[in-house]
Amino acid sequence: IAKFRSSFPAYSELLKELAALEQKGPKNLHTLLEPIFEEYGQGELAVTLMLLLARRFFGDGLRFKRDINNLADIQFSSTDEMLSLVQGQNGQTVVFLEPVSELEKTYFAKVTQTFSDQPAPAGKVYTINEAFQALTSWWTNLPIIARSSTFHTGERKALAELLSQEKTRDPFRFIKYDLLSALGQEPGVALTEDIVRQTESHLKDFKDRTEGIEHDVENQVLTQVAELFGLSSTLDVDIQEAFKSWYNNLGDSQQDQYGLWHNNDSKPLVKYIAYTDIRKLLFDTLPEAYSLGKISNWSSNNTSTLVQRIQAGMKHIEESGPNVEPPTIEYENALSQRNNQVT
Repeated sequence: IAKFRSSFPAYSELLKELAALEQKGPKNLHTLLEPIFEEYGQGELAVTLMLLLARRFFGDGLRFKRDINNLADIQFSSTDEMLSLVQGQNGQTVVFLEPVSELEKTYFAKVTQTFSDQPAPAGKVYTINEAFQALTSWWTNLPIIARSSTFHTGERKALAELLSQEKTRDPFRFIKYDLLSALGQEPGVALTEDIVRQTESHLKDFKDRTEGIEHDVENQVLTQVAELFGLSSTLDVDIQEAFKSWYNNLGDSQQDQYGLWHNNDSKPLVKYIAYTDIRKLLFDTLPEAYSLGKISNWSSNNTSTLVQRIQAGMKHIEESGPNVEPPTIEYENALSQRNNQVT
């Protein structure tokens, strides 16, 4: 800051006032800028430029809110947005400083790179907002089943519960404090290289396990359905053939989906008989028919309920469905009968 004192005194004074916020907390922006206007005779454009330079000087640590009670910081996308603040268009705007260390910048980069599909450009410095956006965008694009805390345990459950509240959290505190706390780090403890490495490892594990939840539940369904048919294989083609064989061995009346004897368990089994895509049948069609919803939309594990409904439906059809045998026709006074010819 001192190096600007002789050549750019107004900017040096602004940096000094902003640096003092580290101990003083939030301050009304208009109040902070007043002496820059009055004592140094700077215009609105000059002060706007100085504030933009100050953001580069302090980095993520210099934050602006339109109101002290707002959750999110102001995200500047153009010079005009800063100019409007300098012009006092919102008199409630506050500014505060919470310094960010080099290791914290490394941590922000690890979070961003873990949850973003974009390649990392050489020398790229990631902001805390980019880390927040990468993590929360990944989370909100997951299917419901992956975001349900029911399918998470331990540390992963704490992370899932935190992420489910992301819309009500201050992005800065979310990344800098809340996320680390959910990973078991003591609040306020300075980051070390070991902590950053551990955090990256935990986040990668959480990402991999979370993305695999839907697949794991689908495998549970395939395994239990295979067991229902006495199969040792969970291959799609084997389960498909088992369903086909069961259905083809039913009588015509048992296959009738409009039979009045059907119940809510049995009717879907004779209504949905396109077995070409067995995964769609088991993961989408039948769960929806049983009012469980698609597996991707489950908020709890309904695998046992689904398989029990299938089993109960099959049993109802086999035991309650009228399996009427073809009639036997006998002719009176027939002299002879050969196949379908009677004389």
